[in-house]
Amino acid sequence: MFNLVAIATFVSIIAFIVVWISPETLFKVIDRVSTGQITLHQGLEWLFFEIPTILGKAIPVGLLIGTLFITDMLSRNFELVIFRSIGISFWRLPRPILILSGLFAIFCYFAYNTFIPYSSGKVESIKSGGNGYKEFQWSYLEKDNNSNPKQLIIVSKTNGKDMENINVFQIVGVEADNEASMKNIIFAKKGNFENNELVI
Repeated sequence: MFNLVAIATFVSIIAFIVVWISPETLFKVIDRVSTGQITLHQGLEWLFFEIPTILGKAIPVGLLIGTLFITDMLSRNFELVIFRSIGISFWRLPRPILILSGLFAIFCYFAYNTFIPYSSGKVESIKSGGNGYKEFQWSYLEKDNNSNPKQLIIVSKTNGKDMENINVFQIVGVEADNEASMKNIIFAKKGNFENNELVI
């Protein structure tokens, strides 16, 4: 029974991965590769590193479908009745399913704790062009001694230390109680943090 449930579960997991990748990820990869945003090698890496995330969702669903399929098949063929008639206890029947569930639970724990964060980082790196930059906006507002806004720094992409698309705006008109306005005084394509200072 352990082998039957295991085989049905693995078939369900593979089917779930194929169904998930086909519309959800494959079209995005094909679009990025065809438009030249990423290379074919990066597209294949994207698909490969998506698998751990999909597995984390596919394993519980696959185990449920595999268990239901096997128990339904055994019930329809009256094999459960035969097991009981030859003296197999009721509590022995679900034991293979519980063992398999425990093994998958351990795998899912390590997957969500280790593999999925790593693979998700790789996917984000590929989506942003393979340079490790995450596409989000980071901003810092500098104030003067009177707590009035003085300067605004906006960064479009960053990987923690290195940055891209840095805009520095000077804020004027605050101290004179005029309507505040911003003037772009610096734009830099690249920059990084050195000794707790932004160098551009």
